[in-house]
Amino acid sequence: QQQAQQAYNSSANAMLLMVPDDKVGIIIGKGGATVKDIQNRLKVRIQIPQQPDVGTNPPMRTIRY
Repeated sequence: QQQAQQAYNSSANAMLLMVPDDKVGIIIGKGGATVKDIQNRLKVRIQIPQQPDVGTNPPMRTIRY
């Protein structure tokens, strides 16, 4: 029950950011340095999907944080 509530709260508070597929590398940075820095400074967890969102043209990825 507690895990389900935590999962609900974390997804309810999630923010979504759509980024062009060809710009995702800028957010990740060399060796993941940029995304790690953002996560540490803002105390968030950033999830970047491996593949672009299905059906997006131009290809986009929805980043969750």
